[in-house]
Amino acid sequence: MPSMLIIEDDHYLRALMKSLFPTFSVRETDGGEEGISLFQEEEQDVVLLDINLKGIDGLQVIEKLREGSAVVPIVVVTADMSQALSVRCFRLGATDFVPKPFDPDYLHLVVERCLRQIASGKLMREIESNLLLEKHVNELSRSMLSYFNHELRTPLHHALSFISILGEELEEVQSERVRQFYTRSLVAVEEISSIVSNFMQISSAATGECIEDNDTIRGVFIGLLSLFDGKITLSMEDGVDYPCKSSLRLALKELIYHTLHSTQKMVVTVCKGEDGIEIQVVSESPLEDMDPYRMLIIRRLLSATNGTVHLYDRSWSVRLP
Repeated sequence: MPSMLIIEDDHYLRALMKSLFPTFSVRETDGGEEGISLFQEEEQDVVLLDINLKGIDGLQVIEKLREGSAVVPIVVVTADMSQALSVRCFRLGATDFVPKPFDPDYLHLVVERCLRQIASGKLMREIESNLLLEKHVNELSRSMLSYFNHELRTPLHHALSFISILGEELEEVQSERVRQFYTRSLVAVEEISSIVSNFMQISSAATGECIEDNDTIRGVFIGLLSLFDGKITLSMEDGVDYPCKSSLRLALKELIYHTLHSTQKMVVTVCKGEDGIEIQVVSESPLEDMDPYRMLIIRRLLSATNGTVHLYDRSWSVRLP
């Protein structure tokens, strides 16, 4: 039976939250200090947390809970949905936000998603420990071959088409159109080169090798901003940047592409964390579930820089030392 801790100072809201999860073992309190004590007595599978509490506030509760558990989902249920508060909560380790007054169905969906993420994390740890890796290696290989087959053929087709048009335009005196077609052709060819480089990086990651380059996180996201104009809003603290190996660059791009399958807009925040750099992405829409084999590759790529990733309902975060 899954367990839940509700920390909410409104008695009626606590009763409503509890009624939504009849199959859960629920502990509840109206105070932050008592909530921390209850959690320390017995760690729960998920925490529903208000910000305005008796005694210490929800921000302090998040900080204390994260000292004891790095993985338990903490869902903030609050009427204050300001960006400043959301950034502070995410930095401290909150998992997701649900606005008050909340939709019961949506709160239930968020909690279910949290539990699926926990289950997925356990599965990934089993795969990493080679308990399931041998069983699924053939399927993983087929999936990767299919992925690269598609990703190579599409930009190649574009390149050939644009170059063909460019050849026709060279017969006429229309220099502006020639430059446009040439630029498009060049971009397509560069995409092919990038994919080949990514394929080599994945192959090297399997052997524990890393390919160095001179890119940075800022450079990666600036490139994505130009590629997906209007879809990505970037916020970087002054003086915050990070050397970006090919493995990290590919992992970040894979996560961004996955997010773009689910949403039209996202906010990317890069800031200093307690132990290094944190990259937080908040999506306009709920994210699709990540394929576990694709997630395995992303985790392996991040491990080359001792990075970790956590996916939630509308967000994901990457933490780097």
